[in-house]
Amino acid sequence: MKERELMMSNKTDIFTPKKIVLKMLDEIDYKGKKILNKKIIDNSCGQGAFLKEIIKIYIKEAKKENYSNDKIKKMLESNIFGIEIEKKHFKQTLINLDNIVEKELPNLKISWKIINQDALKIEDFNFKMDYVVGNPPYLRIHNMKNINYKDFSFSNKGMSDLYLIFFEIGIKMLNNQGKLGYITPNSYFYSLSAKELRFFLLKENMIHKIINFESTKIFSNADTYTAITLLSKNKKENSIIYNSNNETTKYTNTSQFVFTKSNIFIFSKMNENDTFKKIINDENYVKHVEVKNGFATNCNNIFIPRNNELMDLKNRNLILNAVKIKKKGCSFEKRFAIFPYKNNKILELKQIKKNNINVYKYLMNNQELLKNRKISQNQNWWEYSKTQGINDLNSKKIIISNIIDTNKNIHLEKVSENVLVYGSGYYIKSKKIDIEAILNIFLINENLFKKYLHFLNKCKGSNYYFFTSKELEKFLNYLIEKKIKQQEGTKNE
Repeated sequence: MKERELMMSNKTDIFTPKKIVLKMLDEIDYKGKKILNKKIIDNSCGQGAFLKEIIKIYIKEAKKENYSNDKIKKMLESNIFGIEIEKKHFKQTLINLDNIVEKELPNLKISWKIINQDALKIEDFNFKMDYVVGNPPYLRIHNMKNINYKDFSFSNKGMSDLYLIFFEIGIKMLNNQGKLGYITPNSYFYSLSAKELRFFLLKENMIHKIINFESTKIFSNADTYTAITLLSKNKKENSIIYNSNNETTKYTNTSQFVFTKSNIFIFSKMNENDTFKKIINDENYVKHVEVKNGFATNCNNIFIPRNNELMDLKNRNLILNAVKIKKKGCSFEKRFAIFPYKNNKILELKQIKKNNINVYKYLMNNQELLKNRKISQNQNWWEYSKTQGINDLNSKKIIISNIIDTNKNIHLEKVSENVLVYGSGYYIKSKKIDIEAILNIFLINENLFKKYLHFLNKCKGSNYYFFTSKELEKFLNYLIEKKIKQQEGTKNE
């Protein structure tokens, strides 16, 4: 089995609910007599959720025109296409389509143009489709060796998602009048990996409509927040339609929803808030404080064991206190961590052995596990995978989760020097301003920060909102700079 097929078969199968399929087909205007001479494809068709409804609509329209069964057969074979990499789903799709035809057109055998291949390697459909629809696979591709993602414009950052490549594939399949409808994660609105996709869609003026489901989970077996994206190759006007929670907004120009140099999309009920616009668009802000990610090991169960077995190592050299920021929480967990560094530099094994024989033995006993994790080629197997946070070890910090429940008080915690920070959040530090002062500024403006999160609108569940380190950093520095200017103004009076 090919690598991508194996990885796809190992992931949870996520099939599109019928009501969403029908909604998407309606949104791309797949109806009426006109579709009988139009070509449509689902390039990741699964078990045929879209194709089943497509052929039902198609046969219904053909019958309205009193076409013969033979003519309908030829038209189905000429106008409806699908691609599926996984063999069991491919076979099930054919069965599902045959069952529908048997019911609608008894004893008619269709030679379906559904192929069991990898859509990433197929160019036969390029520039030929009137409609492209589907629910592309959601899968990180940085560790998939058989995909040269740098061949694709929308995924050249390394830490990309497979659905971004499917946007590129789908757009290439469209003819000059073509329409595309995908349901995908809504994270492409703001993620770094989707930067090229956003630039392209804006440059080509292809976005017709976006239906954002925000915190509503469409797929019960996936922790994914989704949106329907509707693109058009022959779009005439510059406006786009945005729908969320059954409320529709028409944006007449891109400046109303496009922010920062990365062209992130912010569709917010508060999108007219000038303060938040100023904060998010400011690329030259004075950096009074910094907000950073903690360290990462890619093997926490070894470097930071849960059972605190490091406490049994009586010599505490190369063992530090650590604090884990819990995901979607307001709590922090204190732990102990192996720290094979000195003066921010990795120690050689012989130095580790000299400093703490027990730590040396512990690492050697877990050598295979550490070698098999993902690290850079130029790294030693006993290093952390990412060393961000180590340079700030001697600084006092404030820690915060990166997903906040805006219905509750935001929990922050002060961390002393020589404590490692890791997990689902960030730490705040400053060389200029006292930690207590930063904490007070944040707490005074806590409600404003919640409104800021609503503006950013990166919903991760009911009342939960995600934010990046840069977004928090800009917010804090805006508040601090504002306070400094107010104090200077008072002095000059």
